[in-house]
Amino acid sequence: MKKTIQPIKILLASSSELSQERQELALLIQKENNRLIKQGKYLELVIWEDLLHSFQGERIQDYFNEKMLECDVIVVIIGKKIGDFTHEEFNVAWEHLKKGHHPDFLFVYVKDISISSQDRAAFKDYTRVLDLIERIEQNEQPYEIYKDSVDLVYKFKSQLAHINGGV
Repeated sequence: MKKTIQPIKILLASSSELSQERQELALLIQKENNRLIKQGKYLELVIWEDLLHSFQGERIQDYFNEKMLECDVIVVIIGKKIGDFTHEEFNVAWEHLKKGHHPDFLFVYVKDISISSQDRAAFKDYTRVLDLIERIEQNEQPYEIYKDSVDLVYKFKSQLAHINGGV
């Protein structure tokens, strides 16, 4: 009897500034799959770069949001700035989660950074990040602060244990 593989779709949302973190999480997922496949589970990573190849609509973010809502887990990583799309992805995911729809899990990670008040552009960008963090807190959505990509991987790996009875 052939064992059925149960995919767990994970969408990774972040701005392009966090490419190192994105790569580290993708590597972790690949390593976890080597172990999970024996249990009949598979973590399917969904990233916007791959979705671009199959887009055929008018507004690409609508397509991303549709694909995101097919995922079991949404991972939002926030750094020095947050783009409109990442902000929208969080809002859409949060609204669906609290209604009991997909995603089943929303993991939010905020990078611990320091910004000089002399750097007005970075300070202005970070104001949007602080606004989103305030919204996250008002909605009582848990989030994790991480120091670097090693810390992020550690925190994400420990949250994976909550998915589907533990992965």
